[in-house]
Amino acid sequence: MSNDLTVNASYFEAQENFNPELRFIPRRDVEEYSGNVNYRPRLNSHGIRNFFFGSRVDYFQSSSGNDMETRRKSFNGGISFQNNAFFNFNVNRPFERLDAPFPIRSDIEIPAGDYQFNDINIFYNSDRSKKTGGNVFFNFGNFWLSVTASTLEVMCKSARPAMTS
Repeated sequence: MSNDLTVNASYFEAQENFNPELRFIPRRDVEEYSGNVNYRPRLNSHGIRNFFFGSRVDYFQSSSGNDMETRRKSFNGGISFQNNAFFNFNVNRPFERLDAPFPIRSDIEIPAGDYQFNDINIFYNSDRSKKTGGNVFFNFGNFWLSVTASTLEVMCKSARPAMTS
């Protein structure tokens, strides 16, 4: 039985002349600091393979100053079962600073300002080796509430001998 601990940190700078074809970035002239910690203790009892927990922070600031433009904080966790089913949850707390109004349609724009909101995702995926299975995804947030349930999948399995000519 082993437990996994992972720690990562990164830094990225996109100057004003950065070509966004090389990597998607939310804006130019920005510095990005990121870090995450993940822990996955292995249990292997009562039908549970392991638990997992993680946290991540992405911080964007302008290269020309120290003003924060974007911050994404998230925490996730879940359970992996012996039958390959799993349950996940994510709690996200993004922050966006808009220095200028942002048009999303010709008649609607988002005003300049600071925007912070919460977002919670819950996902369950059943054992995919069975004849029937599926998944369910719930998303709760300040801007929306959505529930998505995939169609119940029926996986037909048969042991037909191969036809020969």
